[in-house]
Amino acid sequence: DHRDLHSFPTRRSSDLKPSAEELKKLLEGFTGKLCCDGYQVYPSVARLSTLIEICCCFWHVYHAFVDVLRGIQGWKGMSQEEHEKVPAYLIVQKMHAVFEEERKLKDLPSYDERLDRRTNTIAPIVRDIYDEIRKYHDAPDFDQGSLFGKALTYALNREDYVFTGIKDPDMPIHNLGCERNFVGTSLFRNNVKFFSTNEGATQAGHYFTVGSTCKANGYDIGIYFKFLFEVIPGVMKAHEDDVNREIFHSWMPICRGPRRIKNMKYGTRLPHGI
Repeated sequence: DHRDLHSFPTRRSSDLKPSAEELKKLLEGFTGKLCCDGYQVYPSVARLSTLIEICCCFWHVYHAFVDVLRGIQGWKGMSQEEHEKVPAYLIVQKMHAVFEEERKLKDLPSYDERLDRRTNTIAPIVRDIYDEIRKYHDAPDFDQGSLFGKALTYALNREDYVFTGIKDPDMPIHNLGCERNFVGTSLFRNNVKFFSTNEGATQAGHYFTVGSTCKANGYDIGIYFKFLFEVIPGVMKAHEDDVNREIFHSWMPICRGPRRIKNMKYGTRLPHGI
């Protein structure tokens, strides 16, 4: 059961990342592992609860080194031989191997098989990457202010969080799935910029939470919203409090695939047990 949560800030600020207070409220009651980027507020809030573990998105670590290559003038015009002389390029190539192995996990049906692949194939590659990162970081000519220096520091500061995720084969090694789902939210936020009231921000967060959770679980967003606003109100009115609240998030089979819900009307009788 995969659920995505969206929250919109109401403050006028150039930095719209969640504050510690906002994140604590959003994660209230949450237990488990949280895959996130390197923003420091996540581990600081997680330290307040023994029930939350932070896993650093390995894609964000990877991208720190990709940005180093993008910052090299004439990079695309260089030869392969020249590329292989650049330390950041060598690290990026090893990271490609991690993502390639990670994709193979989808074909492994059992938890034990996925754990074995993570433990005996992926973890050794990542350890080798971090050994190389430490080698460059500890070198006498290490430049902390350079793009490469910042990438090395970023990666090392998140090493423990990276391995927390690797140890759990059911935990994605990156949060790209969530980030792709968030594209629409980002575009929407760019148009709105901020909300003038807390109520407006909260309602927008609710809408996007429902929509992205539908996508994450493979359900048709249009069908589910029709179900939520046209069918459920009639059920609630007919049965008042005698209704299973799981109907809001148990992702009924009727919301999958063919549009069987297309012609359902207000107050439609639901399957037995709902």
